Amino acid sequence: MPNKRIWTKKELNVLSKNYPKIGCRKTARLLDLNYTSVADKAKELGLVCPSRSFLATKIFYNHHYFSTPNIKNNYWAGFIAADGCVNKKGITFHLSITDIEHLKTLQNIVKHTGKISITQPRKIKYKDKTYLCKNGCYVSFHGKQWSEDLNGAIS
Repeated sequence: MPNKRIWTKKELNVLSKNYPKIGCRKTARLLDLNYTSVADKAKELGLVCPSRSFLATKIFYNHHYFSTPNIKNNYWAGFIAADGCVNKKGITFHLSITDIEHLKTLQNIVKHTGKISITQPRKIKYKDKTYLCKNGCYVSFHGKQWSEDLNGAIS
């Protein structure tokens, strides 16, 4: 078994300050260390990187909103079927920025405490063609209950 690296106080300070904000790869570059060393030390210290921060952040919403069908939640079930992405982990939306008020309405109805993210315009290359993706909005509802409740209604 190789000797375990001894971290300096300065390195630990840089790791603690930056890892939760910029993640493992960028922190490793900052420290001029390899990814595994930084990831292992961060895990040892209980640090959470941005890509996993949603696991540590408590986002609340009414998980049972679709448990009893009614006219209002049937409308939103149709919206999810048309514009959402339903999977085992929950439901996500990637929509045009013009639809942000609609997402805010859904958030208010189900008392969702998460944020709606705004995506910036970017170019995407697909099958030798370049497409311009305009800015949009993104929100997730993590949890299996909605997926289970909507499974029969949407399928």
